Amino acid sequence: DKPTGISSGEYIRKLKNFLTTEKVGHAGTLDPLATGLLIACLGQMTRFSDYLADLSKSYEVEILLGSQTNTGDIDGEEIKKTDFIPSENDIKKAIKNFIGKINQIPPIYSALKHKGKPLYKYAREGIDIKIEPRKILIHQIKFISYYENILKLEITCGKGAYIRVLAEAIAKKASSLGTVANLRRIKT
Repeated sequence: DKPTGISSGEYIRKLKNFLTTEKVGHAGTLDPLATGLLIACLGQMTRFSDYLADLSKSYEVEILLGSQTNTGDIDGEEIKKTDFIPSENDIKKAIKNFIGKINQIPPIYSALKHKGKPLYKYAREGIDIKIEPRKILIHQIKFISYYENILKLEITCGKGAYIRVLAEAIAKKASSLGTVANLRRIKT
């Protein structure tokens, strides 16, 4: 159960000190803001980490509507703001557009690599990188609650889906802005 405020890699390195002297890896990166299930693989089982990372995952996400940050979550710097907060009905209509195979452009603040270097390092240096869209699969989006400007959803998706980008896209489809306030992986 990864806590907030630490990257998946840092968390696994800390676990290694307590678990084993063998190689330790993980299956499926969680952003520092995110909490929840992180599969740790020990020793020879690290060979299976790619297979495990390919499996579907489910998340509970809270989206703050009316605000957008440079990172897609509340750890980032606010870059846009709107007073327009969509209705619950508008949100439910917007969600329907994101079920199934969709194109998604990964965020510049991510651990994906370009020429061997994580994208977030380019972002911190102010270097623009052209990122190609990728096909991802969203199995299900369940509406949980909507109170004031906080939308809570449960999202089940395939490998490579960025919930931060999906949150922004859902908010945009509902004619607003959105950023992830809380993210928890609940199944994998």
